[in-house]
Amino acid sequence: MKSENLKTAGLVVAILVLNFILKGIYLSANSLGWDEPFSVFHSQLEIGQIVDLLSEGNNPPLYEIMLHYWTKLFGLSEFSVRFPSLIFSSVTAVIVFLTGRRHFSLPVAITAALLFSFSNYQVFFAHEARVYAFFGMMAAASMYVFLDVCSKQIFSNRNLILLILFNTVLIYAHYFGFFILFIQLLTLISISSLWKTLWKKYLLHLAVLVLFYLPLVTVVLNRFLDSASEGTWVQAPNNLNEIYEMLRRFTNAPAVTVSCLVLLFSALILFFVRRSRVIVSVQHKIILVWFFVPFFLMFILSFWIPMFVDRYLIYLTVPLYMLIAFSANFIFQNKKIAVALQTVIVLLFAITCKPNLDNKRHVEETIAKINDLKKPETRIYFCPQSFVFNYAYYEDIKYFQNINLTDPTGALNKELLKHGIMGINSSAEIDPNAAQHIIYLDAGAEFSSPGNGIYDYLNRDLNLKESYEYAEIFKIFVFENGN
Repeated sequence: MKSENLKTAGLVVAILVLNFILKGIYLSANSLGWDEPFSVFHSQLEIGQIVDLLSEGNNPPLYEIMLHYWTKLFGLSEFSVRFPSLIFSSVTAVIVFLTGRRHFSLPVAITAALLFSFSNYQVFFAHEARVYAFFGMMAAASMYVFLDVCSKQIFSNRNLILLILFNTVLIYAHYFGFFILFIQLLTLISISSLWKTLWKKYLLHLAVLVLFYLPLVTVVLNRFLDSASEGTWVQAPNNLNEIYEMLRRFTNAPAVTVSCLVLLFSALILFFVRRSRVIVSVQHKIILVWFFVPFFLMFILSFWIPMFVDRYLIYLTVPLYMLIAFSANFIFQNKKIAVALQTVIVLLFAITCKPNLDNKRHVEETIAKINDLKKPETRIYFCPQSFVFNYAYYEDIKYFQNINLTDPTGALNKELLKHGIMGINSSAEIDPNAAQHIIYLDAGAEFSSPGNGIYDYLNRDLNLKESYEYAEIFKIFVFENGN
């Protein structure tokens, strides 16, 4: 037993170190982009302000509150603000291993943990100063405890407290954490033997969660009603191909995706062939429900309320990698052949893994180019206006750090305007006579400010001299006033 514990501890350390090295060496290689500067900027506010601000957004305030204390200690550099996500992702890999080790087998545990570690999808979120790596970790931790409860069919006081703690943090981290509660409740209801023995304490756990979540209940209801009536930035799926594309994101490359799908479908076919001789454990049923139910449910619901977005599905990667890992065991009864197949899948993930993954957000490079192009009399416009946090971070970090607690965003816009830089959302905000030399940065304007007419307006009245493009998102246009 002691040697077994030492072996498990050694593997835990190895997985943790692998993740820290693999995901940490290029942690600050990419610019902060899109919503990262938003989170970092607002994490500098007072706690009450963070809560008030994010009560109107799509995410609860917990992550920004944690980032608030982190940045006070370690600063606002790219490496610093992303380091918590690196920690969360690395710990999740360990939870994946421990889940597989406790409920399946050592080969399944190692395979699933390595698939998670070599996933470009996980590398991306380990490199992002946003809530998603934390959300994925808490979902994995919650399901680890839930699997333990269901496998033993005993709800110990320790597990009750842990499940309340993990699920409370989970739903305070992201609203989609409620899908984990749905998975757990659906599992209990659908397996009668579990419901008979566990329903009292699970419902007690839900009652405590409701009590703890009362401060956000009205916020959640309002956000849901707003999304249902007004829509969100997310687009509805176009066709069934969206399902394949999502799986491709989870599995690095098309060849790997096809290999995994062949493995999964082969296991499914063999299950129907052998079904009279196969005993499906409670743990296997939970993994199947954990992945398939929310995956397809979110896809179907997205035709009414779009939500089928990779970041919102991060909690489904753990069961997917588990399914891939134990499908090999199911297909081949011979352990050596099964391990060989698992090794091949791991190698495919490892070969296609990109530790230096480009996040397509070349903000620092773009701002540097604008500064090379500008003249003393240049007026700079950028669209959308919400890009102000990105722009200020790389224009001068002092603008970003010297936050005005009374009117943080307004003060930031005013500071940039002092230096001839202005965020706009439409052509009506342009003064063509403000300067002889105008630079316009289109920072994905058609996505967030469709029909803004800015480029057409400038191109009609001014002379286009130069244009540049970065990562197919940022477009720089240099105009001169011929008047």
